[in-house]
Formats: sequence, C-alpha cells, structure tokens
Amino acid sequence: MNTGYVTVTPDYRFHVSDDLFDDFHNGREHERYAGRVIIVPREPSDRPDRELLAWHGQAVFRG
Repeated sequence: MNTGYVTVTPDYRFHVSDDLFDDFHNGREHERYAGRVIIVPREPSDRPDRELLAWHGQAVFRG
C-alpha cells in the first residue's frame, strides 16, 4: 500500500514527502501545493479533526 506521501497538518497545510519522488520518480506536480493552506468547510464541525491530522503527520507521513 502506498501511504504517507502527503499529509495535511493540524493548521490545514498540505505537505508532500520527498519520498514520493524518490520512490516513484514522479509527484513533482504536488510540490507546487506544498505548504499551502487547504480550503476547509466554514462549519467547524465539518472540518478535519486536528488531532487526527496530527496523528497522521506523526504516524503515517514519510516527511
């Protein structure tokens, strides 16, 4: 399974692992979005859970 190549931080910023290019020799198009804030729903209850985003960044992301 190919997981952990991208993540969203608890402050809703998109990040791309260098491993994406190293492992697949592609993914450079994702880099232009690196560090950018993603658009989230206006309603706080509809937004991604910040604790789960933090978990993903620590446990799954290859960054």
